[in-house]
Amino acid sequence: MTKYLDADAERAGLRGYDLNLTSFNEVMEVLRSAKFVTVMDDRSEPFRAGTMLRLEGPDHRRRRQAMGTLVRADGQRSFQEKVVMPTIRDGFRQVYANAGSDGRARFDLVSFLGDIFFRNAAALIGLSGVDSPAAARQLREFSVPMLTATDFMELRDREARMRRAVELKQEFFEQYYCPALRRHEEQARQCEAGELAAEEMPRDLLTLIVGNRDPSWAAEPDVGMREAIVDLLGAGTSTSMMTGVWAVHDLLTWTDGDPGRTRLVFEDEFLAAAIHETLRLHTLVPYLWRRAEEDVALASGVKIERGQCVLLEVDKANRDESVFGAAADTYNPYRKVPPKTYPYGVAFGAGRHMCFGLPVVLGNDGVHGSHAALIKALFAARVSGDPDDPPQKAADTLRDKWSRYPVVLQPRGQGTTS
Repeated sequence: MTKYLDADAERAGLRGYDLNLTSFNEVMEVLRSAKFVTVMDDRSEPFRAGTMLRLEGPDHRRRRQAMGTLVRADGQRSFQEKVVMPTIRDGFRQVYANAGSDGRARFDLVSFLGDIFFRNAAALIGLSGVDSPAAARQLREFSVPMLTATDFMELRDREARMRRAVELKQEFFEQYYCPALRRHEEQARQCEAGELAAEEMPRDLLTLIVGNRDPSWAAEPDVGMREAIVDLLGAGTSTSMMTGVWAVHDLLTWTDGDPGRTRLVFEDEFLAAAIHETLRLHTLVPYLWRRAEEDVALASGVKIERGQCVLLEVDKANRDESVFGAAADTYNPYRKVPPKTYPYGVAFGAGRHMCFGLPVVLGNDGVHGSHAALIKALFAARVSGDPDDPPQKAADTLRDKWSRYPVVLQPRGQGTTS
């Protein structure tokens, strides 16, 4: 534990916290403790207030139980089969349709994955018309200024971006959310009248909302839209997109053209471990924060008083050598971790506020999630970095992410499958 904020935290404006924790075990203990609650940046209240990750107690349990049906068990399998896999196949058709005269497909992996994950998020919300890469790109270009304005790690022009974000929120309501909500309301009416079978209702957030699965959505209608923006469009796209890019980068670097190593990418258990390692090393949420609701003494002996705010440094906790070994900063898909330790560290958080989208990313079985399917498809097409167009990192952000990552796929029929 340290009692100061590091330079990155200072740049993000994270001042006024009583202490910060960098130890993996201390961070996990706080996240799992019922004695701490989440802390919200006041500036993001128009978007985050009332959303699942900001609720506590019975309100949180009810919301999480309702939304969890979208991604757990049958929900995850249905989403994978009906949305994720068809979207991936369509994405590859599109890039090959634009291949050069040599048959190779050249494109920006950041944009490609952005199109896929925005289509997935739109389907999970229940938005209409976002069923092609072009429509997903339009939604993405519309949404990104709104989403980054609520992100405390984006450092440029915060006040101006928030003002514009509030304007875009109203436009999102009129252009995307309201038409989809009305369509779901009509489907619910048809279902109640016996004109539509219950199993024909879409499995998405708007079906939950019109079905009153959580009464607080009806009590404050704007909350449903905030949930769609923050927890599905936001968390379901940007972090997934960047994790996908980093996973490809890490595997390309680690395989380095070695056929034996490349074949391992198609082995489920190995690929799951590789994705876990990427998630641990390249967390897109380097900071979390909590407030103590009562006096707490952690197992390490650290004492936190009631009302004190704690900054949890996830990135440092994920590289804690006492847990992940002396080479904790090094990518190692064969890494062994102590029993009952998440191999991906704190990438999804922990405790009652653990990321509810984890089953989508990793699969309910831990190996057949969206990222594994994408990576296998890319490596089957013999993905490589574009030697004529090097990747670039994003600026004006505390997140370690790429702004562009150009790649090349070999002509169809010249890849490898496993």
